[in-house]
Amino acid sequence: MLDFSAASGTGIELDNSVISSNAVQINGTNLTSSGYIVSRNNISFNVGNLRSANDTGIVICSSDGDININTSKAEIKGTLYAPNGTVYINVSDFKLTGRIIAKKIVVNCSTFDVASTEQDIDLLDPTINH
Repeated sequence: MLDFSAASGTGIELDNSVISSNAVQINGTNLTSSGYIVSRNNISFNVGNLRSANDTGIVICSSDGDININTSKAEIKGTLYAPNGTVYINVSDFKLTGRIIAKKIVVNCSTFDVASTEQDIDLLDPTINH
């Protein structure tokens, strides 16, 4: 398991998946992720823009914690998964092509657009080649 706890900067690009038993915190101007972001603890994004760059989609998963998205604009294709926690979305312009699966969801947005597809739930199945 990769020991990843924090990243910061102006142009953060996560080309590979991040898997950590620690909390994950990413602060910066722009974040682009092509891989999964998985933690047993909280995952926090404090960025100007958040974007997924994988055509199939990504998974942001906190198995025992919360997911906090604080950004001006988020455009994500994939699944936000916090089965034992809360997904907090504090975004001016939020667009998700996918699903949110959580114990609780708290939304504070000017624009909130979520559209699921038949493929998003498959992202949680490790036996399917992504």
